[in-house]
Amino acid sequence: MAVLHLLYRSPAESSTWSQCWARTGREDAVLLLEDAVYAVAMEPTLEKLAAASKIFILSADLVARGVPSSSLPQGVETVDYAGFVELTERYPLSLSWS
Repeated sequence: MAVLHLLYRSPAESSTWSQCWARTGREDAVLLLEDAVYAVAMEPTLEKLAAASKIFILSADLVARGVPSSSLPQGVETVDYAGFVELTERYPLSLSWS
């Protein structure tokens, strides 16, 4: 069954980033929240990861951290809070990585 991974930490903060991706399958999706949105600027493999899994970023967290949405790599989509809710409906199982 497909899983929605909720990733809260930036790649620089902890090993949570790599642990999440090691457990993410092709049918899964990852939603970058809070400091994980810094990955747009600091994670060179984000576009490659987006080719293997669905990646979403909460737009409010991009704005709050001053990360321009124009810098998103190909394959990464922004969602608002309604989109966040929609993802939780689409993926009945979720894992939080904080």
